[in-house]
Amino acid sequence: KNIISVTIPSSIKLNGNRYKVTGIVANAFKNCKKLKKVVIGKDVKKIGKYAFSHTKVTSVNIPNKVKKIETGTFAYCKKLKKVNIGKKVAKIKGFAFWNCNNIKKIEIPNSVKVIEKQAFYKCKKLEKVKLGNNVETIGNAAFQTTNIKNVKIPNSVKAMGVAAFDSDKTKINVEIPGNITVDKA
Repeated sequence: KNIISVTIPSSIKLNGNRYKVTGIVANAFKNCKKLKKVVIGKDVKKIGKYAFSHTKVTSVNIPNKVKKIETGTFAYCKKLKKVNIGKKVAKIKGFAFWNCNNIKKIEIPNSVKVIEKQAFYKCKKLEKVKLGNNVETIGNAAFQTTNIKNVKIPNSVKAMGVAAFDSDKTKINVEIPGNITVDKA
């Protein structure tokens, strides 16, 4: 619980043999309240649920081999400011960045097809979001209670959940293409 910095290497040497590090287990660093710096090796393919939640991590580069950002992976990382999402991430699970108050902008790569419910909920300083050209689903309250003022929904979006971009303090201009279904409350 007193960890300040962690580097997940690309490989480790054990008993004279070299092994790739391909995953981080669920809850691995959850509640490490002093953890500020994380470096994730390029061969990591899976980061478990809530792996870095409730830490003071300030930035993260999600490797290109990761295909899914799990539920709550960075939830309550209130100091998190910079997020680089790997180019092969296809799904951002619910609550992945829940209550990350200091993220100001996020770029969703073209590889992402699904942004689940409340993925960026309560990211109160989030002002800019650039959605990739292949996003098909945006879940309920995915970007609710943020500071986003303008967002363009790509033509690829087929379904958008209730209150996906709702804000109680900011008027949001949402540009929606004609081919999507919007759930009604």
